Amino acid sequence: MAALTTEEFITWANRLANLPWPMTLEEFITTATKDFEWDLGDGGKHFIATFSGHVEFVMFSVNDENEIDDVLFFVARGGSDERENMILLNDLFAAYVSAGMESWGKVMQKKTGKESSVAWEIRDGKILKLERSSKVILFTLYTPQGARYYE
Repeated sequence: MAALTTEEFITWANRLANLPWPMTLEEFITTATKDFEWDLGDGGKHFIATFSGHVEFVMFSVNDENEIDDVLFFVARGGSDERENMILLNDLFAAYVSAGMESWGKVMQKKTGKESSVAWEIRDGKILKLERSSKVILFTLYTPQGARYYE
């Protein structure tokens, strides 16, 4: 299983959340490649980042004003054993949520079940969201521009 530690999760979430949003695509590319040392992949459609010694794609979306709406990546990926994945991903998800509550306070939205999620609204209208499935845990930062489309 490839997974960020809770400290890495909080650090990366805060690094992204603390950027000077709004940012254009070009500004974000410059920040990501220079400050985060991410590589631009697939003709500029995503980044390639190394977290905890494993490589992940960092995806993003851009609005009509060429500003970043959201940034997302997997903070944990399960292996080939689905039963073991569920146990490990449940434990990791609980640890990430606990760390998030310690850093950002009470969650604004929570969904439980086979596919669980939690979201925090933080300063300046940004939203941080974690989603767990049977195979992965996904982190998404909604910038203030993207948060207006958040449901």
